[in-house]
Amino acid sequence: MKDTIVRLWIGRSHLAMLVAMVESYEALGVIRVLDSKKALAEVHASPHFLDDLLALIQDLSQEGIAVKVLEIHS
Repeated sequence: MKDTIVRLWIGRSHLAMLVAMVESYEALGVIRVLDSKKALAEVHASPHFLDDLLALIQDLSQEGIAVKVLEIHS
């Protein structure tokens, strides 16, 4: 099954935290920082865990962390 790619922006001061969180939940996906100055990243996620990844992103947003999903490619 093909991975789903979620491209996102997160405030630069929280980029390292996002990387650590995604990596700590091994099943969520593999994260790549595309541009650290612009705070752009993408997560290669299994479609089975896409809802969990999006829930994590929503939780971060509700905690006041600026994060925005830019694109989702299946």
